[in-house]
Amino acid sequence: METQTEPKPQKSFFQKLKEDKTLAFLNKHKLPFALLLALLVVFIFFTIKTKNLTKEHFVKQQKLIEHYDLAIDSLQISNVELAVKAFSWAVRSELLRDNIEQVNQIFVSFVQEPGIVNVKLVNPGTAIVTLSTNKKEEGSPFENVSLLQADEQIVTFTDNHILAITPIMGMNVKLGVLVVEVQKGLIKYNTETVEPQE
Repeated sequence: METQTEPKPQKSFFQKLKEDKTLAFLNKHKLPFALLLALLVVFIFFTIKTKNLTKEHFVKQQKLIEHYDLAIDSLQISNVELAVKAFSWAVRSELLRDNIEQVNQIFVSFVQEPGIVNVKLVNPGTAIVTLSTNKKEEGSPFENVSLLQADEQIVTFTDNHILAITPIMGMNVKLGVLVVEVQKGLIKYNTETVEPQE
C-alpha cells in the first residue's frame, strides 16, 4: 500500500516574517528603532536647515560688503573733491601771480601726501601738460582732451585711480586744468568671507 504523504501546508507570508530572526528582533525592539529613525530624520532636517542658513548668511554678508564698499567709495570721492578744490585755490592764486616755480613746489608738496599719485597742470587751449610731478609728462599731450572742456570739477575713475579734474579759472579765461590722480581704496578693511561648503 502506498502511503500518501500529505503535503505540508505552506506557510503564509506573515508566518515567514515571524520566523525571520531579524524581523523578530525588530518587532521586539520597536520603540528604540522608532526613536533612532526619528533621530535620523531630525538630524537630516537640521543639517539641511543649517546649510540653507549658511548660504543666506553668505548672501547677506556679500550684500553688506557691497553696500559699504559703495559708501566708502562715495566718502573717498567727496574727500578727494574737497581736498582738490582747496588745492586748486592755492594753485589759482599762484597762477594769477604768474609764479610757476611756487606752483611746482605746491605740486611736489601735495604729491607727498598719502594716496596722491600724480598732479599735473594742463593748458586747456593746446591740451599740453605744462607742469607735472612726473617730469616725463611735461610737454606731452593730455590723453583725454574732452575732460579739459569742463567748467566745473569732474571726478572719473581708472582701474586703480581716481582722477579729479578741476578747471583753474582766471578773471575772464581758463588758466589751466588741474588733474590730480589719487590712489583708489585708501581705506583698508577686512573683507575676508568664507563661502559655505556644499
